[in-house]
Amino acid sequence: MPRIRRTKLSDRDQGFSMVELVVAMVIIALVLMLLIGIQISALTSVTESRERQQATAFANEAIEQMRALPWNTLNRGLYTGFHSASGFDPLVTGGQLSVDGRTVNLINDATDLSEPVIPLYVDGASRFGSAGSHIQIRRDPSLAGVDFYVKSYVFAEGSAVGGESPAVGLAVVVEWFDRSGNDARTVLWSTAYRGGGCGDLSTQPFLGACQAFLESSATSGTVVTSVSAATIAELGVDAVPIPLTPDSGVDQYSISMRSAGVAATSTSQQATLVRGVLQYGGTTGVTNDPDAAPSEYGYALYELLATDNTAVAGDVPTNPADLVDSQGVTSEATRTVGHVGDHVRFRAQSDYRRGGVVDASSQESCMSGITAGTSCAIATMTNLANDTTGSGYIVVDIGPGNSPQVLRLSRRLAESGGNSDTAWAARFTDHAGTASTGCQTVGGAGCAAAGASRTMADLHIGTLLGSATWNGEAASGIARLEGRTGCSFYRDSVLVQRGAAQTDTVPTIDRCGQIRYWTGLGATGYSTLAVNASTDTIVYTAPVQWTNGTVTITATGQIQVSPGRHDAVGADATCNTEACAVTATAGNILFVVAYEVEWSSHHYVVTSVTTVNGASGAALYKAAPTPGGA
Repeated sequence: MPRIRRTKLSDRDQGFSMVELVVAMVIIALVLMLLIGIQISALTSVTESRERQQATAFANEAIEQMRALPWNTLNRGLYTGFHSASGFDPLVTGGQLSVDGRTVNLINDATDLSEPVIPLYVDGASRFGSAGSHIQIRRDPSLAGVDFYVKSYVFAEGSAVGGESPAVGLAVVVEWFDRSGNDARTVLWSTAYRGGGCGDLSTQPFLGACQAFLESSATSGTVVTSVSAATIAELGVDAVPIPLTPDSGVDQYSISMRSAGVAATSTSQQATLVRGVLQYGGTTGVTNDPDAAPSEYGYALYELLATDNTAVAGDVPTNPADLVDSQGVTSEATRTVGHVGDHVRFRAQSDYRRGGVVDASSQESCMSGITAGTSCAIATMTNLANDTTGSGYIVVDIGPGNSPQVLRLSRRLAESGGNSDTAWAARFTDHAGTASTGCQTVGGAGCAAAGASRTMADLHIGTLLGSATWNGEAASGIARLEGRTGCSFYRDSVLVQRGAAQTDTVPTIDRCGQIRYWTGLGATGYSTLAVNASTDTIVYTAPVQWTNGTVTITATGQIQVSPGRHDAVGADATCNTEACAVTATAGNILFVVAYEVEWSSHHYVVTSVTTVNGASGAALYKAAPTPGGA
């Protein structure tokens, strides 16, 4: 008879008890709940920070709008009925504004509105509204559901001289409810002074009366590709737009992609404000519904501001920490049109993960050639060696299934480096610049300058991937924009300047690269077009064809290169009665390719348009009016 043998497990072999498992699960749940709470708190902090930043921007805008009013208008203060016109303001009691522990006496004018000089009721309509209210309700589209109440005030400040005070105080209070439902507020204070010795106080803004105005801006170039489909035009029959993928049932008539870029600005009159911007790219999809808003992925924008105006330094600092940004993998989704089973489908994405840095300061040097103490801003964006998130593209997958033939309608490479964007702007007062920054002579009111440069890796147009070619031809694609002798990669740049000693200085414009395009001529079948700042021409590519036995594509292209150019305005050599201004661009390059597509009963044209926008800049100088001038 068999014997039953019982074996007792050791304590190490018995596993976990139910109590131990429950305790472990409770601990894990508590940790996860804590992490969720931390994440929610972080997201709330980011949102509230954006709200406060937007509120500060609205407050600065309101201050500048009031400072731009003629003194004889600003000095009259608010409309006498502003309190009731605004629905009553809890910050105002008995003609006094009390906020953040400070109380001031408001100025309001009881003058009849038919008088020649009237209060802000009319002259300040853009600020106060036609009913005399001092409150505006503003909304930032990116902060859905948040209303900002912008309240503007004029109050008494300084001692009266000859019956009139030489200055008035300005205050702007912006109030809103944050995402937590709490009251939030930001306050700006400023002082406006009566113009002395020049200008007409009834027509000139008090700041514009006796001080020069200077501004400068620059933007690096971008690459923009748009793709659409249409029926083939015939004699007496116009082409009609159709969906990009006729067999998918997807209502998408066009898509576009824009690459990332950077920008910088400087604005100066009584004080200087500089701004650097990282403008990331994105993609857009458009349907056939005229009432439907375009679908957008990406297009994030980050900016950094600095000023030498210590009166607002709490909201716009004089020397903020650098802004360093690199977007995450999920910041922009890949745009797809069509399905795996379709004969033709599209994919698009921008170079949204490139790293960027912005430096803005009125105290420290932001770049070589600019002395510390010169207000300046610079934004830069570097290369990301990734063929999907570091390079902007629109491609077509041809053939159903998971292994289609890929056709690059447009793609700027990134794997081997070469992509960099820079834009800067500066206001020179006490220290001169260099040959690379302009403003080498600083006299009188000084000078404002800006510049932008862009280096770009190879841009492929109409390239079949893998071993596929256009029927044994055009193995390198229909066209390529690339570097040449003197420039390893395609590049362009501009430099603009205007000031008391730079009233008509000609901008510096540079461009270097070449275009290889298929003509079927010569040993390689490719022709080469050298591109520089003065290149101005149109060339055409020879027809090419490809088929997989089901889908046949025939392509022809046109390439247009426009020259760099600049436009200067200002007939007054002294820039006194009219501002002296200049704009400049390094020129654009346009690739237009028509792909005639045939499969089954479908016969239509897909048009791809790629524009390489050149770097651009602008500068302006307006001298202060002469004493006694209007």
